[in-house]
Amino acid sequence: MKKSTKMVTGNRRFYQPELDALRFFAFLGVLFHHKSTPEQLHFLKHASAFMVSAIWAAHSVGAFGVQLFFLLSSYLITRLLLMEVDTTGTLNLKAFYMRRSLRIWPLYFFFLLLCFVLSRLSHIAVPGGFFLSAIFFVSNWYLGNHFLWIPLLLLWTLSIEEQFYLCWPILMRSGKRSIVRTVGYVSIAITQVAAIWLMLSPHLPHPYAEHSRVFYNTFAEVQFFGLGALLALWAERKPVALSRSRRLLLATLGVAALVAASLFDPEHVSLSAGATSYVVMLNLAAFGVTAIFRSVVGISARWFPAWLLFLGKISYGLYIFNLFTVYYVVTLNHGRIPKPLELPIVFVVNVALAVASHFAIEKPFLALKSRFEIVRSRPVNTSAV
Repeated sequence: MKKSTKMVTGNRRFYQPELDALRFFAFLGVLFHHKSTPEQLHFLKHASAFMVSAIWAAHSVGAFGVQLFFLLSSYLITRLLLMEVDTTGTLNLKAFYMRRSLRIWPLYFFFLLLCFVLSRLSHIAVPGGFFLSAIFFVSNWYLGNHFLWIPLLLLWTLSIEEQFYLCWPILMRSGKRSIVRTVGYVSIAITQVAAIWLMLSPHLPHPYAEHSRVFYNTFAEVQFFGLGALLALWAERKPVALSRSRRLLLATLGVAALVAASLFDPEHVSLSAGATSYVVMLNLAAFGVTAIFRSVVGISARWFPAWLLFLGKISYGLYIFNLFTVYYVVTLNHGRIPKPLELPIVFVVNVALAVASHFAIEKPFLALKSRFEIVRSRPVNTSAV
């Protein structure tokens, strides 16, 4: 006889606050990436070569904040689902899909509606095909072949996340670690094959279009979800705590790997490994985000200020309003504000929008989401996994 799936874990919660801090830094990387293109940093033309190189390295590394988000999502979801199966003997798919829908859909569809209205009011042409693809969470495939209004470009990541949420609990419903491990390794293998296929197939003429064709491809990104699942299994073995020096070394190696990965990015390619260029790029990125993840896991929450953990908890809103904020601050500026001040202004406005949307839109649904929790995660009065 199967155990009841109603709040079986009592007052115990599964929550790793250090991962909220990591979420925030992943968002910061994405924000800096979007606000540090050569066009936006032309005022640095007289800066030293070292300064320009450092900023370009940060710009390149920041792009991989998305892959870090993918890894974190898979890690957390896998751990929660394994704990559910261990505790109840089964996996409640209906409760899982309700939790994910209540977590993602309210802000996502609000943002989609907001952009639809603003694009119409501003006479900005956005094809109906995009909105249709976004509604069904396949916009990554649409955006891989079309360039659209800037605020909408980030939604490809939400489509890939939703595709993961749809498939992953079905694949691991039995809760067998061997199946999770196999799917994790198969996910990595799929990315290797996809990367070679993308490299050998006809490339798009525009560098950004080719970048989109690669990075917006679900099969090119699936290994980061596989890595998250494998790390969830690894974490169950209670890994040895790391010293500060080893954490620093891992973080440094991770950042260096991401810098190296960016050199193979088709948007601004600097190196080539022939037919394996995309394989090298994606595997360096995989090593980089894994090393950064490992450097943070296990750090006590007392090392992080409360405001930073809160910003990590609302990282979904920070992320979804990121390009929206960049677009409107840059568009409305018209030279009124010095370029060096645009980035801090974008950050402040981005945080304000995320905080407002968290309390006005997300929080009521998060309270409802808690009714479908089998294993408790983060407290409802802040946010949720």
